[in-house]
Amino acid sequence: MNRSAYAAALLFASAAAATAPLRAQAPDPARLAALYDRHDCFTARDALKTAPPGASAGLAFYRGWVSAAFNQPARAASELRAYLASPAARADEKHRRAAEQLLADVLVREFRYGEAADAYARVAAATADSTREDMANNATLFAALRAVPAQTVAFAADVDVPLTRDRAGLMNVAVEAGGVKQDFVFDTGANLSTVMESVARELGFRIIDQRVSVGTATGARAQARLAVAPELRIGRATVRDVVFLVLPDSAMSFPQIGYRIRGIVGHPVIAGLGEVTLTRDGHLRAAAHASPVAAGAEPNLCLDGLDNLVRGEAGGEPLLLGLDTGAARTQLFPPYHRRNRAAVEAGQATTLRIGGAAGTQTLKAYSIGPVALTVGGATATLPQVSVSTEPSGARSDYADGDVGQDVITHFAEMTLDYRAMQLRFR
Repeated sequence: MNRSAYAAALLFASAAAATAPLRAQAPDPARLAALYDRHDCFTARDALKTAPPGASAGLAFYRGWVSAAFNQPARAASELRAYLASPAARADEKHRRAAEQLLADVLVREFRYGEAADAYARVAAATADSTREDMANNATLFAALRAVPAQTVAFAADVDVPLTRDRAGLMNVAVEAGGVKQDFVFDTGANLSTVMESVARELGFRIIDQRVSVGTATGARAQARLAVAPELRIGRATVRDVVFLVLPDSAMSFPQIGYRIRGIVGHPVIAGLGEVTLTRDGHLRAAAHASPVAAGAEPNLCLDGLDNLVRGEAGGEPLLLGLDTGAARTQLFPPYHRRNRAAVEAGQATTLRIGGAAGTQTLKAYSIGPVALTVGGATATLPQVSVSTEPSGARSDYADGDVGQDVITHFAEMTLDYRAMQLRFR
């Protein structure tokens, strides 16, 4: 579901003198391209604060991108449609395609699957590069869901349920469907929830016989079908009309270590719960009502498609990081290696094995440490971190790394608040 890297983004607007108020001024288009290409929604947001309202039709594109990133789908759709209706879009085919793809991503988050399918199809029809196949596949996937109602969540009370660890050390939560309970991996890094075919049938999911190609953690592709869970219970919360990717049992089994993943609770369900707290002593809590947020606290969590991105820092260097509760350890990616080649290669050369539904991938890497990583306003010192020198999926092309469970469990609690778009550690 990740968008391809189109050249468009935002500039840091020049700051006014410390004693003077900020003056409205339009960002430099050349710098806009660099920020969008880096998926840096945080710097983009800061830049737009000084942009005058209606400075140019092109700014609607960037405002739409940032609104989408900070989970304001209605505003994002309005701004993107305004851009698509403008002469600026008609004169710029590349940015018009990018706007259509952003709009499609927003529609997916709103569970408007048919409209999303139509938007992806328009992008595919206008694309001649390597992304055409991905866009056409997205169009096929969501067209198959055209008649599926939007996912909804109802709370009988706040949720407080135990988390368990499986053989691979991943966090699992009990879900119930059709009167049957199963432990599913709780994975913010999964764009869609996923389930074994045999488990989908056991839980009474409605299987849609449409084959689609999906990306995996290794960057490879796997063939899947789709299913809908009419009701999925997590503690006192009931999530209705949940979409699942259905994979063959063999694709989610790892016989070499006697392990299999029966199912994965992915981003749409997690974000649908609104505010989720994971505790080091093994609990998952979800608040039925929004928690008060400190006055003036800015969002430090954004969405790139359905990927969670956070601002981080290590050694005084700002980092753009994914947040992946399905990863046991934090990993840094090739963009970090390229900027810090000498320091990284002074570490221990090693290999890194990444597992996914399409098999495993072995990457060249270095082990460095200790690394003091600041994220969500808190710092965790990790004894060792692997830095891969080869890409392993779409996010590794632009992000500096992924925050894994070694950071999350460093703290007593981690809260993902999709209402306020905040990541908080305590």
